[in-house]
Amino acid sequence: MFRFKTWTATTAVGGALAGSLLIVEPAHAQSTYEGRVTANGGLLVRHLPTTASAVEGKLSKGQPIEIICKVRGSSVNGNDLWYSLPPTLNEWVAARYVQDIGPAPRWCGSSERFVGRATTALSKRPAPTTASAKVGSVARGAGVGHHLQARRPTGRRQ
Repeated sequence: MFRFKTWTATTAVGGALAGSLLIVEPAHAQSTYEGRVTANGGLLVRHLPTTASAVEGKLSKGQPIEIICKVRGSSVNGNDLWYSLPPTLNEWVAARYVQDIGPAPRWCGSSERFVGRATTALSKRPAPTTASAKVGSVARGAGVGHHLQARRPTGRRQ
């Protein structure tokens, strides 16, 4: 179920000046979530949500962390969820080694649909890296449509 944010006259004017953007978000959405590192040897922080990405740092076992949102990336011991760490979307940890404290993080992005046309032949991959196996292709000139949130939550806690 979605709810619309309540807007004051000042907010409405500010929104109109900023390009008339109306934000709709799930009633349960939070801006950040919490977790705790469970990996025995610590948890590597990666630049992208894939094990092929550069290491940005390391978190200690038991360390509490703040989480922005989750995406699907390369699988780590059977779990393909990755958590984004603040303040940007440039630091990621494998959710396999994070225990959620409170509700599971929301999905990154939105459900807005984007469409376009491929200007070159493209390879489809299950994770956002060329190190991930190719699972299909898109021909040059083919129309494409994609949701930023590729898979919607199924109602299960993930």
